[in-house]
Amino acid sequence: MKAVVFEDVGKIEYKEVPDMNIPQPDWVKIRVHSAGLCGSDLQKFLSDIPPREYLHTTILGHEIAGVIEEIGPDVKGFNVGDRVAVEPLIPCKKCEACLIGKYELCTNLKSIGKDYPGGFAEYTFAPYTNLSILPDNITFDEGALVDPLAAALHCIHEGEISEGKTVVIIGDGTIALLCLQIAKIYKAKPVIIGKHKKNLDVANSLGADETLLFEEARESSNLNGKFDYVIEAVGRKQSDTIKMSIDLAKPGGTIIVAGVYDPSYIGEIPLRKLFYKEIKLIGSNSYSMYKGEREFNIALRLISEGLVDVKKLITHKLPLREFKKGISLMQSKGENKVIKIVYHP
Repeated sequence: MKAVVFEDVGKIEYKEVPDMNIPQPDWVKIRVHSAGLCGSDLQKFLSDIPPREYLHTTILGHEIAGVIEEIGPDVKGFNVGDRVAVEPLIPCKKCEACLIGKYELCTNLKSIGKDYPGGFAEYTFAPYTNLSILPDNITFDEGALVDPLAAALHCIHEGEISEGKTVVIIGDGTIALLCLQIAKIYKAKPVIIGKHKKNLDVANSLGADETLLFEEARESSNLNGKFDYVIEAVGRKQSDTIKMSIDLAKPGGTIIVAGVYDPSYIGEIPLRKLFYKEIKLIGSNSYSMYKGEREFNIALRLISEGLVDVKKLITHKLPLREFKKGISLMQSKGENKVIKIVYHP
């Protein structure tokens, strides 16, 4: 089969790899139809850390939708030909975190695209318990965005954002624009601060109460101390957005860090200001359960019911053989007006 192989720092190749068999009897083989490029994937591809030090597969990609091609003997409730979205997290289901429904914190968490071969290939594999049937009204491309939507949903749940609360989202990428839509569902009042005018236009079309460019936000001192919640959705190798978050939060407010920071980056936080304002600073890592239901399935339902529009975020669709073109586009996302890239193997 054809796959994108990440062998070493700076070495990414689209090439033929040996076909693989179903690894366990309760797993299925999936023909990948759509695979989204996540910012965390991009960080890995552009990192100077050798992938063998933190990855157990050379095939990444965890935003996946496709068709079941083959099933193991212990698979229940799924059939060959089923259209599915794939939840990539594979928890142990035995540790304390798993037993209370917080499996994103599993002490032995594995994932497709990190520990097992991912979706940047013609085929991938997953336990049947990680599959969700795609309703007929959801395309494969939309199905690939269930994963980031679940992560955005988890962010809102972790912060316990509710009706009438003021929320500012720093960032204008996929997670930021998904958080915006969920905040609207929960009847909060979201403002977006971003870097790219095109993305802010999309935010306006999705119902943002207000949108500002970073430069405008920095110059507008009347925003400081205005928001009940701040969602940091940028990450990477910088501290400016955390500093801005602390300025924007009300005394007693909450900052939710949804942005993915580089593993080697140690940020700078104005702790005196954090202390003085009694701000709560929390992380939001992936997703798990909410009120007894998988957030992945809640996200799928939000798309199916038309409550979240993920189509507007898909700005580029590329064949998998043009994988490097997608990386290049993302590196200059402002110039190329990129929000989300989806690959078609």
